Amino acid sequence: MPRLAFLLLLPVLALVLASCDAGDGGPDDEVGRVAPAAAATFTFAQETISPTPARTRTPEPSPSATPTAAPTPEPTPSPSPTVVVTRIATAAPTPRPVETARGGALIVGDAVLVRSAPSTKDGEVVARLGHLQEVQILGAVKGERWVVGDQTWPMAYQSWTDTWYRIEGGYVYSAFVFIPRAGEGNAFARTGTRRIDVDVSSQTLRAYMGDQVVYTAGVTTGKAGYETPPGRYTVGAWGRVSNETMTSGQAAINDPAEEYHVKNVLYTQYFTGAGDALHLNYWQPDSVFGGARSSHGCVGLLIHDAQWMWLFAAGGVRLDIR
Repeated sequence: MPRLAFLLLLPVLALVLASCDAGDGGPDDEVGRVAPAAAATFTFAQETISPTPARTRTPEPSPSATPTAAPTPEPTPSPSPTVVVTRIATAAPTPRPVETARGGALIVGDAVLVRSAPSTKDGEVVARLGHLQEVQILGAVKGERWVVGDQTWPMAYQSWTDTWYRIEGGYVYSAFVFIPRAGEGNAFARTGTRRIDVDVSSQTLRAYMGDQVVYTAGVTTGKAGYETPPGRYTVGAWGRVSNETMTSGQAAINDPAEEYHVKNVLYTQYFTGAGDALHLNYWQPDSVFGGARSSHGCVGLLIHDAQWMWLFAAGGVRLDIR
């Protein structure tokens, strides 16, 4: 072969030899091509919810290799309420007559304890009662002031706070017993559009069924500097908390003179993300309800009114504050 022809064939021979050496028939090769690297594997760290006023739940991926095409997880938006509460899902009660037999009452709350004595310290648990279970009241006695417990800060006395009702088999704390009053509206009625109106100027709450007022209660709303925000809201559809501890820190109140830490706040129904709610207020004197503004923005209620509103607003109703 002429020398010139041989030199021209050298590049062709080199390409043939390269293609022959590209693969050895192993599991990672296919027709002379190197298989692509395995996709990156993601492991997600255990999610922890921090009890801060604004909670953001963002899963952080921990890749075992540098990802090339895997999408970045989107952070979950923070929930609208800025207060830290324990949410308890409460189903709307089945409509039923509010009239009970003479001496009859309804239990409000799940797994309400019946004790052998009017005290959580001295009375043994003898039974548990369910929500809206009917009981017969045999009498009333004074016992442990459970709602106050070991709290020592100054507060007014409300007569029901140390009352226990005697029923068959034992005693039930009064905060969990709803006794319908003669002539009052039926909290379970659903014969028209329900709504609640709070008049700040008169410190009065009115519940409506259609155009008819079916319940009226005196309230205590936000004092100067902490006014209850006027507007139209929905209450009873979210943020229903049967029992919680409220603190000034949760409400973003930093003034030491306005600091508070209150246990056993019952029948709370939030209507703003800033922490404004309808709820039981057991630490103010009876005279402020319907007469004075004393709260940090919430609408405070006496025990029977708080229970009635808990039953009436279940499932969500319109709330107007003006």
